[in-house]
Amino acid sequence: MNLVNVINTHPCLNFHDEIKAICKPLERLGITYFGHAKLHANGHVTGVSNNPGYFQLYLEEEMFDLDLHTEVGINQLGYLHWDFLPRIKGAEDYYQAHNDFNLHHEFTLIKTNEEATDLYHFATATGDSTMNTFYVQHLGLLEKFISYYNDAIQENEFLNKSHQLVIPVNNVGKMSNLSQLNHLTLPNETIKDFLASLGETDYVSDTSLSPREKQCLTQLARGSSAKVIGRNLALSPKTIYFYLDNIKKKLNCYSKQDLVQYYWNHLLHER
Repeated sequence: MNLVNVINTHPCLNFHDEIKAICKPLERLGITYFGHAKLHANGHVTGVSNNPGYFQLYLEEEMFDLDLHTEVGINQLGYLHWDFLPRIKGAEDYYQAHNDFNLHHEFTLIKTNEEATDLYHFATATGDSTMNTFYVQHLGLLEKFISYYNDAIQENEFLNKSHQLVIPVNNVGKMSNLSQLNHLTLPNETIKDFLASLGETDYVSDTSLSPREKQCLTQLARGSSAKVIGRNLALSPKTIYFYLDNIKKKLNCYSKQDLVQYYWNHLLHER
């Protein structure tokens, strides 16, 4: 299907009240924008958005070829903060459109299986950067919404056709190369600037963790896999897993999500 047909027949443009109603619960969390891009294993790309004005412009101007997830890696924790991503050269209109439609502090959750990779995008109309920590601290709520959304869109007689309309993305090969999506790591200076923007001046440090354990936790929370942490610290992945197991026991955290939330809640960072 060509792009003109996608624009003329897309349910999110013709029945936008339906998708807006499904996404309305997000407003209780301060989230005003939701988008869903599905990268199919066969190379097809389909999408959903609760903002018809932005979505139509996004399609008409072929901004999907400049979308940030076509150029950068997705971390091993299954999410990314767009505020911390490098900007693509020559994409000024893309970023201006985000500002024009009040899409700020965007956050993406990524779900991958054999058939497709789903990218669930959230954004807020507020300029409050504390939303970046809010997203991570409330991943469970976002997961619940995604489950609700997937059921609702399948049951809707109009919207359930959204993922049958293929968007002709030129960079689909790059978008589908998931083996390379594992290298998003925040530099220390970015972390310092981010915390300063939140008015944080004191960083809680858990003295029960050794310096090496703190290094492992910091890099894990910033998106590095055990393999990458090991390479950064000149240690084997097996040794990194040993440290991470110790951290879990000491902090009583038994999942990556728990460890990341601990990091963001207590901001384990040495000044």
